[in-house]
Amino acid sequence: MRANNALHKMREGKPALGAGLAFSSPLIAEVLSQAGFDFLLVDMQHGLWDDQTALNAFHSICLGNATPMVRVQQNDFYTIGRALDRGALG
Repeated sequence: MRANNALHKMREGKPALGAGLAFSSPLIAEVLSQAGFDFLLVDMQHGLWDDQTALNAFHSICLGNATPMVRVQQNDFYTIGRALDRGALG
């Protein structure tokens, strides 16, 4: 399982630098994952993401060093579980 390096940094009292992704582009996610960010947030609440493009983005983020995070549409077990099942680590 992939380690959540952003969480480890925050637990050590260090800042974790991230970026939010609103456009539904796994390619942008892949480029940013190699740009030195600690995490990338796929914004499914206000962004243009669906389940499939989010899955592709999480995969693309994992090609770099960033931790894949998600902002879900609503706060419920089903929605959060679907995002975690697709590869989000937070």
